[in-house]
Amino acid sequence: MKLTCAFLLLAAITLSEPYCFFFDHEETDDPSVKCKDSSDGSYYAIGDSWRNSQCEDCGCDANFGRCCAAMGRPIAPENCEVKLDLQRCQYTVYRKDDPSIPCHAMTSIGK
Repeated sequence: MKLTCAFLLLAAITLSEPYCFFFDHEETDDPSVKCKDSSDGSYYAIGDSWRNSQCEDCGCDANFGRCCAAMGRPIAPENCEVKLDLQRCQYTVYRKDDPSIPCHAMTSIGK
């Protein structure tokens, strides 16, 4: 029983975490500027943090760069569609057969 509870807790924690990816430093003329954002090619110094054009929260650490999803992705009913508005960094959920009708998502995966 304890093992089952531990597994369920671990699964819940895993689903609540956003996806992240890490990337290596780039060589530049300025030794403090090491991270290049793959979404728009911008360079950042060690210690910088930013939100990129793909709505990911990024940071440049001493050994590597990293970007993580800035928000959880809603899980929509089967007849609905989820779309990320990159201008507002916000998800919208609407009916597949009529995009003017919003849907209500029950939960989300990620942050």
